[in-house]
Amino acid sequence: MLRFLHAADLHLGAAFLGVRGESVAVAERLRKATYAALDRIVEIAVEERVHFVVLGGDLFNAAEANLRAQFRLQEAVARLHDAGIPTFAVRGNHDPLGGGEPRLKWPPSFHLFPAEPSAPVEAPGGAVLYGQSYLRRTRSENLARAYPEPGRSSFAVALLHTSLAGSVDHDPYAPCALSDLAERGYDYWALGHIHDHKVVRPGGPAVVYPGCAQGLNPKETGPRGCCLVRVEDGSAPAIAFRATDAVRWHALDVSIAGLEGEQDLRDALQARLAEIERALPEGGAAVARVRLVGRGPLHRRLRDEAAVTDVLETVRASGGDDPAVWLSDLRVETRPPMDLEERARVQDFLGDFLRMASAAAEDPAALEALREELAPVLGPSAPARKAMAPAAGSRAATDGPVPTDDELRAWIERARVRGADLLLGEEG
Repeated sequence: MLRFLHAADLHLGAAFLGVRGESVAVAERLRKATYAALDRIVEIAVEERVHFVVLGGDLFNAAEANLRAQFRLQEAVARLHDAGIPTFAVRGNHDPLGGGEPRLKWPPSFHLFPAEPSAPVEAPGGAVLYGQSYLRRTRSENLARAYPEPGRSSFAVALLHTSLAGSVDHDPYAPCALSDLAERGYDYWALGHIHDHKVVRPGGPAVVYPGCAQGLNPKETGPRGCCLVRVEDGSAPAIAFRATDAVRWHALDVSIAGLEGEQDLRDALQARLAEIERALPEGGAAVARVRLVGRGPLHRRLRDEAAVTDVLETVRASGGDDPAVWLSDLRVETRPPMDLEERARVQDFLGDFLRMASAAAEDPAALEALREELAPVLGPSAPARKAMAPAAGSRAATDGPVPTDDELRAWIERARVRGADLLLGEEG
């Protein structure tokens, strides 16, 4: 049986984004997270006695030579070499070969594919590998079409860093269609670039994204890891996901319904964090972002940002100096105890306000007008964006100067709820 490990998007040396107020111990764990994920990849490869390891690009987080990251990968490859396991890799848009390379001595079992089509490389276990690295960050051409048709005497693996058609939230580098891959004659396409694990096609050929080895920001929630691939003669590859992340992101909703006071809120938050901790693998850690939702008597008191920050800091402190689960921030998106949709039907000033706000959120012309009005205050430093960040201890949703339609709708909804609070207060 042929066995190999497929990983990609290690982003060695990347800093975590979107974490606030971390303790010294938490900051150190985050700093080491990508390297810890790499160590876990090596451990799995050795434990499973794989024939080889393939790395599908973005090994490093930046094209500029991060010497520490380079040394850490060199050490990992050396451990694999000592175990008799060769490593085959391509470079992607984050770490193109044209970015300047330090002069390191790599183990002889490490093969980095060049930035142009090259001859196939034989691997243990009866496999033959093909690949092409990026020379520059942006690759707009379809690289898949340049891959030669492989011979049929060996199991053919192709490494490619690509945004497959239909992928969203990722830059369209080296774009291709599934049909481009299917018609080339390979048995397994070891892809990189998309950070979510996905078996696009299980066989004939297998087309697989392992996802990133370590989640890097709040959007990359849940387990992150690599793929263990087993191949028997005449059968489709058996593809098993293996988690490698040292720190796992969680996004939680906590409802204030039924909570009478701040004590109840603190207890509810601590209970949810305890659930996450119990589910962690041994030695694992997590970062949680919590959105407070629902209707209840706590809503008005949560308008006090200082009170929200006090709850946040108290929950953090309860975990000690080195908590397994770090509460990064609280987003307050609660609503008054009154049903605003029902209240909007009343023909009075408050009803008019609620109806107008809802209509504006669904009107493209109104959204564009709001975007134009905000343009003068949403420059590169985004001072207004920071002021409108919806969470205690959080950052704005994006660092770009132009708000998206979804951001504008979120701001309108916050204004709608805040306006209702003020008008309801006047009503008594």
